[in-house]
Amino acid sequence: MDIFDLSFDMVRSEFPDDFTLRQLAFLGIIYNTRGPHYAKHLAELLKVRKPVITRITNRLMTYGFVERLPDPVDGRGCIINITPLGRDFVKSINLLTTLSELKDETRVSVQHI
Repeated sequence: MDIFDLSFDMVRSEFPDDFTLRQLAFLGIIYNTRGPHYAKHLAELLKVRKPVITRITNRLMTYGFVERLPDPVDGRGCIINITPLGRDFVKSINLLTTLSELKDETRVSVQHI
């Protein structure tokens, strides 16, 4: 097993068994954009209804990837933030993507370093 396969296996092992692409897109949005992140805005970006955002948020909270905080401006609402664990998870996904995009020639040359 080379370093790329090992890295792939390590990153892949961090995925929860029932993790979905929609959850990954959700995390990617809140990782890559400035907050605050409100359910209504996230629903618009993902082209889904707010109840879907609620379900995604609830699931990602069980993984420890996001948290809900009270909206300091409007006490009735909440802000959805990514946690440090969620940030680390997205960074791992980015690493996995980078590794999978490397060509075989690059893999061979890196193995000899």
